[in-house]
Amino acid sequence: MGLSVKNEEIGSLAGLWEELRPSCSSYTVFSIPQWYAVWWQFFGDGKESVVLSVRDREELIGLAPLMRDGDCVSFIGDTNVSDYMDFITTQGREEDVLSAVFGYLKSQRWGRLELHCIPESSAARGFLVDLCKSNGFSTFLETEEVCPLIKLPPTWDEYLGGLSRKDRHELRRKLRRLEGAGTVHYYAAEDNEGLPLATEEFLRLHKESREDKAAFMTDEMQNFFRALTAEFVRLGIGKLYFMEIDGKKVSATLCFDYENTLYLYNSGYDPSFSYLSVGLLLKSLCIRDALENGKAIFDFLRGDEPYKYDLGGQDTSIYKLTVTRT
Repeated sequence: MGLSVKNEEIGSLAGLWEELRPSCSSYTVFSIPQWYAVWWQFFGDGKESVVLSVRDREELIGLAPLMRDGDCVSFIGDTNVSDYMDFITTQGREEDVLSAVFGYLKSQRWGRLELHCIPESSAARGFLVDLCKSNGFSTFLETEEVCPLIKLPPTWDEYLGGLSRKDRHELRRKLRRLEGAGTVHYYAAEDNEGLPLATEEFLRLHKESREDKAAFMTDEMQNFFRALTAEFVRLGIGKLYFMEIDGKKVSATLCFDYENTLYLYNSGYDPSFSYLSVGLLLKSLCIRDALENGKAIFDFLRGDEPYKYDLGGQDTSIYKLTVTRT
């Protein structure tokens, strides 16, 4: 076995990256090259790209999408907008890839390896931790946050039946009340023609819904969301869902439709309609849309907001690994 590691540019790897995807053991919408390219466009200034390809002779078997910021090496991305971050490896070759990446990193100058948002399924939680420890590095693995998700049944009725009696009753009651509030229209804006206006409406509702969301959505962050939404809609991944009452947009969600999962990335609503629970109900309709489109998973992504559990979310965890040279 002749493994080689090379530091390459994301653009030069994009085609091979896509070819690697079907054989990967851990791959999410946050693993695709377009995600990294958009993130880097807005937040990469002052950082050095360290995208490592691992090949067995000529065959690409893994990627490490890393960056260096001062003496710290981390995944490309950040905890503000990246919910899952991981090494990308062919199934069954996880240990080979991580050993090769670790060998490369050992030869480089850095003080701290700080890996956020590692999924439960990642080999980094076990093998990489043991590898770092056995080589004398100070290593600390901790639970960083939860990502609740729903393993979807085939039908809406089965989904409702899986909720607790209280949550099922409340959801049905709120849906009935919504029906009496006026003419309700729910839809997904997926085409490029109306996308700029739809994106601005999403941003408006996001900022209006809570003070902390308004503070989060800086000018730079808004530009990131505009570019990301445009790119993901172009790829057939991005979906902007809206709820209207009597022609007025009252809530919105930005979802990513990728393979067998619908990811709920962000949301907003008009506070003057909060008495109708328009934010929660739009999310429930997104779940129904995922069911009707044959999705296996509805992923609420990072955070333990109560509505996620009201709608049936079950916790999975993400982890942070800190490795320090001693």
